[in-house]
Amino acid sequence: MGGEDLIGLLGFGMVGAAVTLMLKPDLMSQIPVDLPGEIPIIPSGSEKDRLIAAVNNERTKVGVRTLSLDSKLNQVAQYWANECVKYNISEHYYNGSTPSLRAYQFGISGSGTIYEILSKTWSPERAVSNFLNSPSHRYAMLLGSLSKAGLGIASYGNGYNIYVIDML
Repeated sequence: MGGEDLIGLLGFGMVGAAVTLMLKPDLMSQIPVDLPGEIPIIPSGSEKDRLIAAVNNERTKVGVRTLSLDSKLNQVAQYWANECVKYNISEHYYNGSTPSLRAYQFGISGSGTIYEILSKTWSPERAVSNFLNSPSHRYAMLLGSLSKAGLGIASYGNGYNIYVIDML
């Protein structure tokens, strides 16, 4: 299997990544992934509202369009937030899973680039501050060509949450 069969890595930082969706459907059968039937979403509507508002506030400051929430991207981001807590990680790539594979597994296909940013911290506002202080996260969060986002938030139980944003 050649590298052109999987993904093209466009950018990667300590906690930021962007990948091109270039998966062939027959590859999915080669990757063992146990996706739950339903993705539990923690009751954090106000935190999610604060997160998207803070991101869109920063996007407005630099003159790019705001992101609208997408239900499939929300599922992808929430799934990954839950997995990060389950395995006590704050990574984009773990146990064979990548942002591009997760998007594909939740029914997002075609060509395009998915950008994923995440931060393990105590508030949505602090997560956005962390994004702004990381060149790869800042780039992804403020990229003008993006229009859709999905949010995932899960609690580590020690005062810290994982904030995941997947964008197309």
